Amino acid sequence: MNYQEEYRRRLRTPDEAVQQVQSGDWVDYTSNLGKPILLDRALAKRRDELFDVQIRGNLIFGPIETAACDPSKEHFIYHSWHCSSYERKLCDRGLCYYIPMVFHNNASYYKHFLTVNIAMTCVTPMDKHGYFNFSTATGVSAQILRKADIVILEVNPNLPKLYGGYDECIHISEVDY
Repeated sequence: MNYQEEYRRRLRTPDEAVQQVQSGDWVDYTSNLGKPILLDRALAKRRDELFDVQIRGNLIFGPIETAACDPSKEHFIYHSWHCSSYERKLCDRGLCYYIPMVFHNNASYYKHFLTVNIAMTCVTPMDKHGYFNFSTATGVSAQILRKADIVILEVNPNLPKLYGGYDECIHISEVDY
């Protein structure tokens, strides 16, 4: 298999990739630096054409444009498993719902109970074997992406590669866009 060819075949702009999101979908942003900045921005631009899109994340430190652009929560509703300082401020403004959970149960929740229509996460660039590393989102990403109907990656060359020996990466063959 030519991994670079597979990569080119799946390559889309953020605006093209978020066209997969439909009203009523559950979208996951994984965790912390795994938050897909460009995909979130592109999805926020679709606000007026989408309704009741539920978005999950946790420990996200920067702007979540889908939450900030919709104070009515008519289009996007953001939920966090564990609130960062930024997410707590969103909660204070009524733009984020906290989901209580014991963190080590996260993978089991996804495996047994949750629906994920679309998972979006930032990853390191693909290696020569066709793998993308989850970087600092390694603790939660693998099970979320396994559960997702559609997997969309945002490649960020500035992310550090973290090794773990288990569930720290995803192969190009498991990626939709």
